[in-house]
Amino acid sequence: MRRRVTEVVGIEGCQTFETYAPPPEVRRGKHLDRFKKRFTANPINAVVLTRQDGCDDPALVLLTNGPVSVPLAVLDAYDQRSRIENQGNRTLKQDWFLERPPQRSRKGVEIHVHFVLLAFALCQGYRLWEAAQAAAEEAGQRSTLGEYMRVLQHENRDRVLAFVGDHYGIYFASELAFLLGRRVKDPNPRGAQSLEELLARLGLPQPHAPP
Repeated sequence: MRRRVTEVVGIEGCQTFETYAPPPEVRRGKHLDRFKKRFTANPINAVVLTRQDGCDDPALVLLTNGPVSVPLAVLDAYDQRSRIENQGNRTLKQDWFLERPPQRSRKGVEIHVHFVLLAFALCQGYRLWEAAQAAAEEAGQRSTLGEYMRVLQHENRDRVLAFVGDHYGIYFASELAFLLGRRVKDPNPRGAQSLEELLARLGLPQPHAPP
């Protein structure tokens, strides 16, 4: 196996990124004073990639307000950027309309952002749980989702969905047979046992007896 070397250097207290400011200063607008003589830039840490085998010119500098005592850990965390961008930021902006709050007030934007992130997190959590349940089911293990699907299938395996124009009804197969004028030897015990009983349940008039 070929060994590949990656070298990074951590640098603390850089003051060349003048637009950086921690949240308290952003709220006070202090970072906007960088064009004034009295302005002093906030220090920020950096991780510089100096060597990466297989890449002729790494040219990568990462800025962070976290510690850089173990710079390789910062680089490893940065590898998650594609997931954050493609599965997080882009999805939130395009599919979840994060940038389109219904109200442009500060409170309206805050509520919109919190609500969208909460709904997104719940949706992602459910999808991960569903994938784990499906994987367990495929591996032959009992899963909550699998049990639910089996119960659901058992409860509805004798049901049919019938459409007539814009109307529809959900019946047991034996009930549909009654409506079609057929005789049923063993009707489903959970449904109507005769055409008369079914019509009474539906609030429809009883059929006229033949003369």
